[in-house]
Amino acid sequence: MSGDKPPGWWRSQTEIEAAVREAREARAYVTEDLVRVIDAFVAARGDTVEAAKALDMAPTLVSAQLLRATKIAARRGWLEGGDVSEHVPPGFMVKGISTLVGTDPETGERSTRLQWIKTKQDDAQRFDLMREACDGLLVEYRGKSRIVPPPQHVPDEDRMVILPYGDPHVGLYAWPVETGGVAFDLEIATRNIRIATQKVIDLAPPAHRCVLVLLGDNQHADSADNRTARSGHALDVDTRYGKVSKANAYCWREAIYMALAKFPAVDVVVGIGNHDDHSAMWLRLVLEAFFHDDPRVTILGEGGEKFHFIEFGRCLIGVTHGDTCKIPALQGVMACDMAEAWGRTRFRHWYTGHVHHTSVHELAGVVAESFRTLAARDAYTHFAGYRSDRDMRCDVWHRDRGLTTRHIVGIEEIEAVRSEAMTGGRR
Repeated sequence: MSGDKPPGWWRSQTEIEAAVREAREARAYVTEDLVRVIDAFVAARGDTVEAAKALDMAPTLVSAQLLRATKIAARRGWLEGGDVSEHVPPGFMVKGISTLVGTDPETGERSTRLQWIKTKQDDAQRFDLMREACDGLLVEYRGKSRIVPPPQHVPDEDRMVILPYGDPHVGLYAWPVETGGVAFDLEIATRNIRIATQKVIDLAPPAHRCVLVLLGDNQHADSADNRTARSGHALDVDTRYGKVSKANAYCWREAIYMALAKFPAVDVVVGIGNHDDHSAMWLRLVLEAFFHDDPRVTILGEGGEKFHFIEFGRCLIGVTHGDTCKIPALQGVMACDMAEAWGRTRFRHWYTGHVHHTSVHELAGVVAESFRTLAARDAYTHFAGYRSDRDMRCDVWHRDRGLTTRHIVGIEEIEAVRSEAMTGGRR
């Protein structure tokens, strides 16, 4: 029966031409896989069966892909017969379009009378705008770091020191009444980081290289909303986002200065956690710009990376927050992403955070370890029953013998240093 009918017999010629015209207009807004479907549909002059034969797929799939293409194009500003993106302000995207259609009583033709363009904030554009703004602001600060004289002692070229900072949560607020008598705020957080950094650096041997590893969740809140970006959980935050951000950046600047006083080369890894998707990126940009002209400081990686790797002699170190990849899967991530380095090395180790407690998993060929935090429990974690301890660690790696030494400074030692400083050493 259908063999006696022309292609698209269930639609009028006008409808077929309109469908082809829509596909052509939507083509500029979609990805290559959908462009391929649109081109086949246009070449077949609106015949989905012929387009399906050319693409070697089912006609129903061709129709579904064409519908998907028009929906995607509409979200990106396309409107049949025109482009509405010029009416959408920067940082927003088209959420939907409402159209009022009327019929001419004399001719019977239907036409558009009114349209409403509904928009919402475009997270991707908003981040790009934020990054552009950061780049502009950083111009006057680029290369402004003071030059710290290199250490006078002869460093051990075969040793590398790693300082892992487990989930610092700078800006977290803990009211002692709610958190079992433990107080925490912006001043305490940055002070603890400075004291702990100096303590473990003093304990470390005179190695040639020191790596500061920020394991993610460096800043407690990622925006002035004081909520986690992914789950929307309300956060207990001490003071304003801008003030926290400034104190946070200054804190890590001082930590790098401390490391430069003892080690000839200082590397920094800024990991991205579930609390600081955006803050980790701007922090990395700030540190990279500030130490731009210091050849002894290297900010490793690029913004947006979740997995970082350091190869040192026969040692291979992986760094990730631990929120997006299960511990057992980290073995495969390292073996796949660093296949050649995996073959060259003997000692392999993952540094992770996220869980706020010590855990060590010995997988085939690699050890995956999570680290404690210096931050106190907020009300949410205290009520949930989390009771892990707090400390700062310093790992000493030998290029041929792997992890040889670990120094640990507990929170009591850190608080004792603060107490002595306040009382002038009196007990």
